[in-house]
Formats: sequence, C-alpha cells, structure tokens
Amino acid sequence: MFVGIDLVDIPRIAGAIENSRFVARVYSVQERKFADTIASTNRRVEFYAGRFAVKEAAFKALSTLYQRLMLTHLKGDSIPRLPPLIFHEIETLKTDEGLPSLRFLGQTAQTFASFAPLQAEVSLSHTATLATAIVLLQPALNDSSQPGKKQPQYDTD
Repeated sequence: MFVGIDLVDIPRIAGAIENSRFVARVYSVQERKFADTIASTNRRVEFYAGRFAVKEAAFKALSTLYQRLMLTHLKGDSIPRLPPLIFHEIETLKTDEGLPSLRFLGQTAQTFASFAPLQAEVSLSHTATLATAIVLLQPALNDSSQPGKKQPQYDTD
C-alpha cells in the first residue's frame, strides 16, 4: 500500500485562486466547471483547497509507488527520475454516491496505466482554515474481490 497525505492552508489557496493562470495550471477542466457551480465563495475556496490537498497527497503516493517499482524491477541499476506529474492531470471527482474518486489524465495517465491496476481510496476534510487529504493506493487484486474499492480512471487520450 502506498500512502500520501497533505495539509493545506485555506487562506493561502484563497489568495492563489485569484490568479486565473494558477487555477488553469492546477485544476482540471471538470474541477473548474464544478467549482463554478458553487455559489458560496467560502465553499468554493474550501473545494479548491481540498482538491489541492488531494493532488499533493496523490503525488506523494504515486512517487512512492514509482520508486518501489523501479527498485523492484531494476535491482541495482540507477533509478530513472519520475516523469513530471502535472497537477491538472490528477482530478478528484465524486462518485454517484458522493464519494471522492481519483482520475488520472494525459501524461500522468500514460505513466501509471502501464503499471498494475490500482485501487484508490481518497478522504478529504477541512476546518475553516485547513484542508487535508489522504490518498491510499494499492495494486488491484481484481474487480470482484474487493467490492466497493474504487480504481482510478485513466484517460490517456
């Protein structure tokens, strides 16, 4: 199992999202579209802060997974660097049940789709000033052995 966790200062994100270039660079189109439907400014900032925490936590879990895979497969050879991970290519959507779910896009999807399928769990929480997220990744056993486990979606187009 590979774990990533992050804690984000909500006021810092409130300032950052005033810059449209930051928003476009960090958040996926679908995340931005959903945020635009949130009427409350405070709730929209919390949404963006939570998604930022998920992206950071996912990067940490994916980086650990990548390092472990390289150590296992290369056995003594130098480990190639992790390809750049792009923030807006890690997307947090909601399932039909309202639970957070990961979706990888673009180059990030291509990098990790070649590995064994992954099961992912995501949890988000926030206070008035802090947002936190934890991402757990583990190789998928098979779809029927773990009912309710969510596999990240890979969109490599």
